[in-house]
Amino acid sequence: METQKYYVATGRSKTLASKHLNGLAVDFCFLEDLRDDGTINWTPRQYQPVVEFAEFIGLRSGARFGDDPDTPVPDGWDLGHLEEARRDTEDMIKEQIARVNVSDTADRNGPPEK
Repeated sequence: METQKYYVATGRSKTLASKHLNGLAVDFCFLEDLRDDGTINWTPRQYQPVVEFAEFIGLRSGARFGDDPDTPVPDGWDLGHLEEARRDTEDMIKEQIARVNVSDTADRNGPPEK
């Protein structure tokens, strides 16, 4: 969480509730968009097929974050971001904690009696 706070403070992220923290998001860019100095030259039209496919399979694209819905090409502020879109991050965290607690209890107590 400290890293995420740093990212927000320095403008590299806009949220403390990032799905990256739970392994539910990924960032990517096309190699030809990567400049020699490490910055990225985002070209919205190039990302459009990825955005459309990701949304087709149920992911949410950062290209829609702040996107102008009147433009034909998604041009939001996080073009190379994809995340799980079906559930709220908080629900996912609760589910993961419950799974860990159940498996931890099982490990300590041995297998259930038949």
